[in-house]
Amino acid sequence: MTKKTSSSPRLKNAFTAFLRTQPLEQITVQSIVRKADVNRLTFYRHFLDRDDFLRTCLDTL
Repeated sequence: MTKKTSSSPRLKNAFTAFLRTQPLEQITVQSIVRKADVNRLTFYRHFLDRDDFLRTCLDTL
């Protein structure tokens, strides 16, 4: 399994967990990567910003 494969589900799970408890405006990239235990640079290697990440998550629904 590649790092992208393993980090993407963890990022999505962390983001989903935050959405259950916080408004979208309060969720930061830093909080997502901390909860997912993924390096911040890994996040930015795959996504431009939090909104790009959100669009990607919505596209996979």
